[in-house]
Amino acid sequence: MNIELMKNYLNKNCDFLQLNNHQRPYVDLLAKSEPLLNFFPDLREKEQEMMEYINTSVLVNPIQKIYWERILHNFKSESYGECLAMILPQLEQCLRTYFCPSNALCAQPSEFYVTLDQIISSVPSAMESSSTVNDGLSQNLVEMLQDAFMFMDGPRIRDKISHGEVRLQDINHSLCNHVLSMTFGVMAALSKEKGVVDKCLIETYLSRVHPSSCLRRSIDSALTCLLNWPDMEPTGITESSDVLSFKHSVYNLFDFQHCPSLQDVLKQMRDLINKDYFLRLHR
Repeated sequence: MNIELMKNYLNKNCDFLQLNNHQRPYVDLLAKSEPLLNFFPDLREKEQEMMEYINTSVLVNPIQKIYWERILHNFKSESYGECLAMILPQLEQCLRTYFCPSNALCAQPSEFYVTLDQIISSVPSAMESSSTVNDGLSQNLVEMLQDAFMFMDGPRIRDKISHGEVRLQDINHSLCNHVLSMTFGVMAALSKEKGVVDKCLIETYLSRVHPSSCLRRSIDSALTCLLNWPDMEPTGITESSDVLSFKHSVYNLFDFQHCPSLQDVLKQMRDLINKDYFLRLHR
């Protein structure tokens, strides 16, 4: 990597520099990203479409075209780590250009600095403009961005890479393909152009790592274990049992488009449990 070459050169030739880099522990980004992957088709089959889009999009200025050509070259040559590291600034720049006031595009030590999390949080917060991502992007695309970059149970791809917590050589095609597809989706939505990625496909996306989604998976796992509990057999518990009824009742609490607070969900769950769904268990 160019950074490593520069560091080695400075260490050898600049004795006055003390480059004591305190490396953060590495994280398994692929494992954290697993719930998000395999949603988009393989972009390697759309090489020509991607190049044509880059050459015609109003969001790609002449200077950026060289950068984008390098991104697509890295993707084609399977240099997925470098490709992903180059995609992220382009995606963030698109969002900042559209949603941030002009004086918040760059960090100013004496002024409020809008972070990526605040841009995609769907809340105006302290931004001077009242615009949020919901003004330009669909709810499904917003959830996709939040899954990838914001939610704590998600991979937080941008943060992990920028903080040096990921080995770029470990990045695989699936993760790179997902972020590149998501970037093309954002660009097409903001520019109102026909994009590389099918808009109808994006509209089917539902959050995978929103707290309510994670809670639902945990409940599903717990109830599956309960159904497989050996002590349940004498009671004749089946798929039509109270356990399954409880499972469906809990699922009905979740509305991914207009989800209530988790406190409300947990309160309603306690009410369900108190309805004696499990009093028939064999003791």
